[in-house]
Amino acid sequence: MAKSYSGENTLTYLVTLIKNALAGKLDKTDVVNNLTSTDTEKVLSAAQGKILADQIAAAGGGDMLKSVYDTDNDGVVDNAQKLEGHPASDFATPESVSQAITAQKGQANGLAPLGADKKINSEYLPSYVDDVVEGYYHDGFFYEDEGHVDLMTGESGKIYVDLASNTSYRWTGSAYIAISSGDMVEISNTKVQEIWDAAV
Repeated sequence: MAKSYSGENTLTYLVTLIKNALAGKLDKTDVVNNLTSTDTEKVLSAAQGKILADQIAAAGGGDMLKSVYDTDNDGVVDNAQKLEGHPASDFATPESVSQAITAQKGQANGLAPLGADKKINSEYLPSYVDDVVEGYYHDGFFYEDEGHVDLMTGESGKIYVDLASNTSYRWTGSAYIAISSGDMVEISNTKVQEIWDAAV
């Protein structure tokens, strides 16, 4: 049979029982209802705990937080769409580089292509670059080689220099004519400077 208490003893006993029962309970002031709280001595409310759990579930796995790396929630990492402020389509792929190079070959302000001989064709060079052609003169013709096998085609406006004799020739359209000193016009340095200044 339970022990009976009366008067002040009964009240004291009840207070003790209530204190013991509440000893493991939290006070309302120990609960925080704000996810951004920095108070480490307080616990998170059940409502805020659910919000946090939902955010974690939607954040993705590993070290990639979806809420950080995919802020527009389109399923693509934001930095893959905006690389230094540019969309990913602005950046070259091997295929696009190859297409760009091909499109510029032989075009104005583009690229000069190499021929089968790995040289730039004269049509892509300024006229003065290949005005002087070196070769080997033999029996009225110019050859690329000393053995006189690879015949050159004569062109007007070019000077042909025989590497064997250092003699210069011009093409008349039908024959090579040696350029003699009489064909040269003497010009002073002052005149050269005047021509240069006028051209600039």
